[in-house]
Amino acid sequence: NELARCFEKLTIPSEEEGFQEICFVWDGEEESHEDLKQWIAEKKLLQRVQDLRPPVWFKEKLREWQTVLSKWKRRQEDWQDPVKRRRIEKPKLLPVGMLGGHENGVVDEAEQLSLEEVDPWKLLDLMDIGSGEPLFSKFSWEDWMMLELRVQLHLLVHGYKHAMNDPQRVTFHESHTEYYYEVFFRRALRVRHFGVTTLQGLLEMVKDTMEVIPSKLLLDPQLSDDTPFENFVRLTEDARRLRFAKLDAGDLSALLRLTRSE
Repeated sequence: NELARCFEKLTIPSEEEGFQEICFVWDGEEESHEDLKQWIAEKKLLQRVQDLRPPVWFKEKLREWQTVLSKWKRRQEDWQDPVKRRRIEKPKLLPVGMLGGHENGVVDEAEQLSLEEVDPWKLLDLMDIGSGEPLFSKFSWEDWMMLELRVQLHLLVHGYKHAMNDPQRVTFHESHTEYYYEVFFRRALRVRHFGVTTLQGLLEMVKDTMEVIPSKLLLDPQLSDDTPFENFVRLTEDARRLRFAKLDAGDLSALLRLTRSE
């Protein structure tokens, strides 16, 4: 609307504009300027930006993400293929930083770490936990879908910040998420594909990546814009393990009810 296009240009009348007399009835001139300044700052956080375009930072990050995602999925496919797996499988080693007293880091069969025993946050190479097996070897299509959601929301909010280049506009109101998602990714955010009916329910699924500031309902990214994409894999692996632990304990609420994208 028209207010969204011009509210940043609003000012308090001044004598330089030709007014013969300006009366400040409720507050003084200084207080009025401060009130307007605060009102504009709040509007910047709540008002939708109609002519927003994805910045170069976002486009470069998105290309980088698509490249590394394809590489990780190919590695998983290779690991699951018996023939290709024999070419990449090797004697199991303790991950970096866990060599202990073992010669060359090679461990006996009884001491080999399984995927579940490896700490994702201490593993330097996600493509190899020590045996050639990648950290994401047990990812289902649901896990890949949740991984992509985490990264997309992360890139969306930080992409918005880079596009605005305004310290007063580093995030946006949650009600604008689906609009900006379509602007940046050129497709709709299909909330129901994640087994929920509301955006709030969707964000609750990835609160390790994106939270909402309760007082103003602003999106609050949990990771900085220079966070390596590997960290989102670590978060997704943590969530996968927690999900299966809950399911093993009989908690069916942990079950993902996603719809596979075509």
